[in-house]
Amino acid sequence: MSTLSIKCHYEIPLVLQEVIGLELNAISVANGSVFLGDPISLRCCSDALFSFKNVTSWMPPPPSFLFVSKGDESYAGNLYGIEITKQGKPKYDLRKPETNPFYNFDLSVSGKNFGKVVKIVGIGEVRKEDVVTAGQEEEIECFFPKGTVLPDVISIDKHTLEVIGFLFESGKWLYIFPDRERNFYIEFDMDIPPDELIFRWDFEAMEKQLQILQVFE
Repeated sequence: MSTLSIKCHYEIPLVLQEVIGLELNAISVANGSVFLGDPISLRCCSDALFSFKNVTSWMPPPPSFLFVSKGDESYAGNLYGIEITKQGKPKYDLRKPETNPFYNFDLSVSGKNFGKVVKIVGIGEVRKEDVVTAGQEEEIECFFPKGTVLPDVISIDKHTLEVIGFLFESGKWLYIFPDRERNFYIEFDMDIPPDELIFRWDFEAMEKQLQILQVFE
């Protein structure tokens, strides 16, 4: 009996807790576009660098964080996540795109007066099961290249990170949504809290079983 294993495990790293109490300063991307709708959103086709600032101006600049969207679709559903790495203190002025050697589009958000970050929430799907697929070749063949010998059992062990939410002291949320490899979008000034967002119409339409998996505050 042949078995195919589908696994993923994404979660918010503990180091991101360092931004609690800081203000978001700018989001820098190599490729992206802003949609001035309701809500305002940013769609990225690259990694994104998030820079923060201290409320007290005399303090040294805090580290920035690189967000990289990961994952793709599969028989087990979307295997989406975001990898986050601490980048250290910036050596250039994020308010001046011409001084940034890696990103050609900077979105300054300090003028929106979000206030300090007071909470970070991670939302995703958790699923662990073995699915017997022998005799169901017509149902699963679309997930495999033509001519592939199909498995008899598909073992699923997934822990996704479909949404990261930042709550600011203004009471507004900023949500980051991964959308396959190196693609994601961001929604600003959201009033919807995470416990309502997981039941939003688009997630319901995709039959996602989202849960709040992490809370930092």
